[in-house]
Amino acid sequence: MKKFEIRCLIVIPIIVFVFGCSSDDSSSSSTTSTDTYTRTQTPASTTVAVPASLSVSSSSSSRTAYAEDCSGCDSAMLYSQIKSAVLMMKTSVSSADLNLMVADIKMADGDVTTDQCYEQGAWSIVFTQEIYNALVKMEQEFGGEEGEANSASATFKNSIGQSINPPIAFKYSTTSEGGYAHQLSIADSCSDMTAGTNVETIRWDAAKTKLLSRFDDSMGTSTFEGSIAFDDSTDKSVVNMKYSDGSTSMKQTLNLAECTDAQKSGMTGDCAIFEITNSFTQSGEVFMISGGGKADDSGGYGKGYMSASMDLDGDGTDDNMTMQYEEAWDGTGALTYLAMCPEKAIYGGNVMTADCSLSGNWLVQGGTADSNYQEDSYSAQAYSVSGVSSLADGSYHLVISSSNPNNNPETIVGYGEIRGNDSFWDFWGADSSGSFDVWTIGSSSLSDSGTDATVAAN
Repeated sequence: MKKFEIRCLIVIPIIVFVFGCSSDDSSSSSTTSTDTYTRTQTPASTTVAVPASLSVSSSSSSRTAYAEDCSGCDSAMLYSQIKSAVLMMKTSVSSADLNLMVADIKMADGDVTTDQCYEQGAWSIVFTQEIYNALVKMEQEFGGEEGEANSASATFKNSIGQSINPPIAFKYSTTSEGGYAHQLSIADSCSDMTAGTNVETIRWDAAKTKLLSRFDDSMGTSTFEGSIAFDDSTDKSVVNMKYSDGSTSMKQTLNLAECTDAQKSGMTGDCAIFEITNSFTQSGEVFMISGGGKADDSGGYGKGYMSASMDLDGDGTDDNMTMQYEEAWDGTGALTYLAMCPEKAIYGGNVMTADCSLSGNWLVQGGTADSNYQEDSYSAQAYSVSGVSSLADGSYHLVISSSNPNNNPETIVGYGEIRGNDSFWDFWGADSSGSFDVWTIGSSSLSDSGTDATVAAN
């Protein structure tokens, strides 16, 4: 979790904003505005609305909270994975949102020249009440509260009405690659941008409805990088992240789709369909967790599984281990239901094999599932991927044709994971026409697999 804390610190260096402030009485007012700043030069939104039950505190006490009749729910797997992914999504989306907002303000003033890098400390904006309100709204979207410790709102409260120097260098340019029309590059300095060191690249289409942010917050021997995509026309978000510190590695994708009108029936507040896939290495074994469900501000339900290739019975041959889960939770983040089905897994010290299509093979650990959240399908993905069936076990990226993602990571527009009988593919680019190169994700770089993939809208 250290790297995730570093990610949070990367968002909070904006603390230095307060050291670059100067008085600007023209922005003060005796009446506090409740309006929020709306971006006009860049996409107005960065993500779908996140249900409160997915963004409640991810502290250790929250992760082990259970309802009174769910005392046996400590073996739950899916909900903790979802909350962890949303926490990581929060820091990544917040960073992109802040960078877009400060650049948008400067661009709206007409002071930005295409392809010119604006050095950190050499440009300024007036931090208005409306900008502050937008920060508070963003924090609340992910379960935060105005003014809480280390929050952007706490940092910026005293900057309202003042001129500040944002601690980033940025460059705006145009592009015609992959269906995008605009590009914003952000780094600590213009020299870092030229060298490609920890550069965040944000792209969007001409209509400002399709957004792609590619970040790299790697430090030393630790790697933390990924992509954030949002399609305002379909109300779907994708967050894909890769983390490695030499002993542990993880690749995770979270899909969120705003509920349809029919799916919103009976729901409270924000409602979303979610899908999550997490591939991680632990003690030399590669595990894959995958699942989907539905959530609103008052709770949710998910169904998924954990699988791995490992020797369960000690005969020297790896087995396809799979444990399935059904979980439910309330608006406070407390688990209210857990059932497990050992499709092939060790349960109670014994190797068990069960047909999980039969309800009688599900072992209820505690609580009761709320049927209001259960749907026939939990599809949150916008596209399906074809042409990849011949690939071997491994992790892959879909890349804009004829591009090298090692040098231009912003050309990564999809992800795939193949583990035995399990596979997962996702696409988040602005233009789905044509074919895409499939690159294999290695320990330190990507390599072209020689396979071309195509995608189709779901």
